[in-house]
Amino acid sequence: MNELQRFAAELDRIDDKKKSGTRKVQYTSKSPFSTWIRTPTELDSKKYGFRNYDVDHVWMKKERNSAGFWMRIEEKTRNGRMSPGQKDMFRHIHETTNDIVNYKGFHLLVFSNTTPDNGYTYLDGETITRKDLIEFLEFKKSDDWYETTIFGD
Repeated sequence: MNELQRFAAELDRIDDKKKSGTRKVQYTSKSPFSTWIRTPTELDSKKYGFRNYDVDHVWMKKERNSAGFWMRIEEKTRNGRMSPGQKDMFRHIHETTNDIVNYKGFHLLVFSNTTPDNGYTYLDGETITRKDLIEFLEFKKSDDWYETTIFGD
């Protein structure tokens, strides 16, 4: 069994634990298409194996005459958590892009409420200040801040 087959089998194992097919949208801030894609019975995830995960942010700092730095950020509000399937998909995405020049990793940003201004902020499981977050997004932090640690590898 190759790596892609093992990955697909793990996603199937996670889906088998679900009682029903595609999850209904639990929030209303998504686009109409994001809501629609979860409704056709022809695209049912349990029955046909389709999966839909969105990465909240691809953050980049463009430099003159250079590609600049970039990273992926999954955002959760109200102390939300990634589902096991989402975590596995994001691990796979990270592993396929980890060797790209100037890639600064895949990070989980969790707010105890909805923004850094109205609650606590956690980056990859660690409490940070608003100032830390701004410096992180400006790519001004030391390299150890940009190591991907959310997958427990």
